[in-house]
Amino acid sequence: MALDYGRRRIGLAVSDPTGAYGLPAGVVAWKGPLAGGGPLPPGLAAAVKRNAPSLIVVGLPFLMSGRAGKMASEAREFARAVELQTGVAVAEWDERLTSSRADRDLAAVRGRGRKAPSSGRRADGRHDQAAAALILSAFLQRAKTLGGDDNPDRGRRP
Repeated sequence: MALDYGRRRIGLAVSDPTGAYGLPAGVVAWKGPLAGGGPLPPGLAAAVKRNAPSLIVVGLPFLMSGRAGKMASEAREFARAVELQTGVAVAEWDERLTSSRADRDLAAVRGRGRKAPSSGRRADGRHDQAAAALILSAFLQRAKTLGGDDNPDRGRRP
């Protein structure tokens, strides 16, 4: 399972049955960031319980320089809270450019070339779950490249 952290929405993704790529699996609306280790959004806790992943991958939006900015720091704190509150191990993943790629992919599906969607179009959550699917796909591909069978969700699709 992968999570694309955001202050308004958290994109969700799960792996396909073969562990080859990530599939969009919904979005949880919330008002982040977590304050002082506050509770996770109820929808997220329910999604984790429903999918029963062995590992959760949380994307960290590093700056292009590779440094952790404010959002990456928030995502890292969020990842720690997810692990503590769900009891599921969490892996952090560098997700630079994932959001822009999700925008391009969604625009292409809608027949708009490379144009990014307006903020109103992002409000439906398709962007967030597409970004989570890209994060999980990259993670799974890297695990496969390293020769591991580290599919965090094999046999645990919704």
